Amino acid sequence: METKQDKTLAVVVTCNGVRWLDKCLGSLRNATLPVRTIVVDNASSDDTVCSVREHYPEAVLIENKTNQGFGRANNTGIRIALKKGAEFIYLLNQDAWVEPDVVEQLVRLMESHPDYGILSPMHYAGDGISLDEGFRQILPPGFGAGCSEIVPVEFVMAAHWLVRTAALKETGGFLPLFRHYGEDKNLIHRMIFHGWKTGIASRLKGFHDRKGRPESGEQTLQIQYGRYLAQSADINRPGRLWPAYFKEFLSAVVRTNAPMKVRLGYVCKAIGRIIPVVRYRYDSRYTDKTNFQWIM
Repeated sequence: METKQDKTLAVVVTCNGVRWLDKCLGSLRNATLPVRTIVVDNASSDDTVCSVREHYPEAVLIENKTNQGFGRANNTGIRIALKKGAEFIYLLNQDAWVEPDVVEQLVRLMESHPDYGILSPMHYAGDGISLDEGFRQILPPGFGAGCSEIVPVEFVMAAHWLVRTAALKETGGFLPLFRHYGEDKNLIHRMIFHGWKTGIASRLKGFHDRKGRPESGEQTLQIQYGRYLAQSADINRPGRLWPAYFKEFLSAVVRTNAPMKVRLGYVCKAIGRIIPVVRYRYDSRYTDKTNFQWIM
């Protein structure tokens, strides 16, 4: 007989992440709530695929021949989870892991709060002591001791997301317009459009091991480019704000230390995305609240 536990699946997108597999996939294997795991590999050149096959044979493994990016690869896993009848999907970064009871507690919270489409635990750095710096920056003012079990937020990064599939069936998956960065913001914008809340479970603990990794000038541009696209494609904001977003993006381009050729390339990409963004914003499928599944 199928139980609620059978309907909770995890999706992990990998790309040259063998050094984190035992912490990441091991934490899902040891979860107090049985979790079926789908691994979507983005053409790893290290031993990631072999390690998954050898050490985590229970995982469903999808091998992409090319790097499809974060959003498209997650959509692949999400589609499989939906076909398997999942009610909840845990999206977990390859460099992230959870304490044993986190998935179970998140499912419990989501079941008791039907207005939430996304819940995330607290994001700690890989040392398990300090908060992840990027996560710290998105916490609302006044966040701290005494917070309720769920703190509503406008955004939380997709390193740790428990997503309600009923919400995904309205919002669709990650928008193909994004390759890396910004796709999580865009999906939350669509959650807001449909009336779904996003929250942080203030008493639950997840980990994200990215502290100390240097951010190159090009990576900074990727992040700013993703932010620009997410702002421009935000269906909840007036389209006339696009010039302000583009100006902010240009300021970021000037400030980076990336080579001029790389900077110009991103400026050209940003200009080239104007028409696709406009098309998404005004496409009747994108503005129709009844169904976003075409994005999957």
